[in-house]
Amino acid sequence: MAIKARETITIIKERDVNATWRFYRIASSSSTPSQPTEAQGKAYVNNQTVPSGWSISEPAYDGTSTNSLYTCDLTSFTDGEVSWSAVSKASSYEAAKQAYNEAQNAKKTATNFMSADSTGIMVADMRSGSQQTPSNPSGRNVLIDNDSVDIRRGCDILASFGENVVIGQPEGWHQRINSDETVFAYGSTVYTYLTPGKILSENIEVNGSYYLGAYSLRVAGDGKLVIGRRK
Repeated sequence: MAIKARETITIIKERDVNATWRFYRIASSSSTPSQPTEAQGKAYVNNQTVPSGWSISEPAYDGTSTNSLYTCDLTSFTDGEVSWSAVSKASSYEAAKQAYNEAQNAKKTATNFMSADSTGIMVADMRSGSQQTPSNPSGRNVLIDNDSVDIRRGCDILASFGENVVIGQPEGWHQRINSDETVFAYGSTVYTYLTPGKILSENIEVNGSYYLGAYSLRVAGDGKLVIGRRK
């Protein structure tokens, strides 16, 4: 008796990735560009013909563009076929654009409200475009130097805060306060002078008690000023 046998051989052709390229395109941030076609992909694989509107080199952010950078990857396979990835925004470009815009906003704020020269740093409202400097201010401003913070009108100091606190203009009525004394004066003329244990007011010196009508003014033993009714 004859025996017949049959054998089947299945041949499977597998494909592998041959190469991958990334393409770049700058376009409107509100409209994603179309994906290149399969024919354009094969044209690049065979002849290095870059699809229209796309670039094989990543462009740097130029500091002025409001558009976005898009990317699309082309993959070629060993069987001659190609495939394009979805078009997406480049996160690094978006980050660079955001950083630039924030830096520009910070620069604008500094230009509008801050100025500096050898006198110190001045804070003032310069949004009108006035070219003010700490040495040549034209309005109200705050000057910061190495020993005080001054509130000014132009170059006139209205109040100064440092080791000495001065409220008012030194050539007019003003008050000067520091750790040792409090002085009320007009120019260089002192009208009231207070220091621990002593008061001098318009040539009236108080070391103990001073009486004015039904009221008393005295310096207590701990240096405190006590004002009350006369006993």
